[in-house]
Parts: sequence; C-alpha cells; structure tokens
Amino acid sequence: MREKKPMVGPEVVFSDRSDKFGGDVTIYHRACSTCRHYLGNWKCAAYPKRIPEEILLGKHDHTTPFPGDSGIMYEQEG
Repeated sequence: MREKKPMVGPEVVFSDRSDKFGGDVTIYHRACSTCRHYLGNWKCAAYPKRIPEEILLGKHDHTTPFPGDSGIMYEQEG
C-alpha cells in the first residue's frame, strides 16, 4: 500500500527540516515557519513560551497586532 503524503495548501507546508522546526513536527502553519522571529518548538520572539493557537492554526495571520506580542509581528525571514 502506498503511503499518503500530507497535502500542501495555502495554510500548511510539508517539511522534513526537523533541525529548524522542532523534531518530529513536519506540518506547520506557513506564517510561523517563514517568520524571522520563529525559534522552533512552537515558540518565537513574540511568544517565547508558546505561540497562541489562533496564530498556529491560521485564524490570525499575525501581520497585525495580537494580544501579548509586545509589538513583534510576522516578518518574512531572509
């Protein structure tokens, strides 16, 4: 039987770069994965304890302020 691969769409990306994105996690919200503030393990400069679920699930794209972000918002890495 052929193994199903995760779908790649506008909200999620598949990656095997476990070095950057925290071990076994291979599906992540695109905004977090491409942000220069992302630290890995669902943490970032704005949320060093854990990125809020609303941002991780794409309900808020974090290009505008979100409670508790101390003014640190999405910035594309690079």
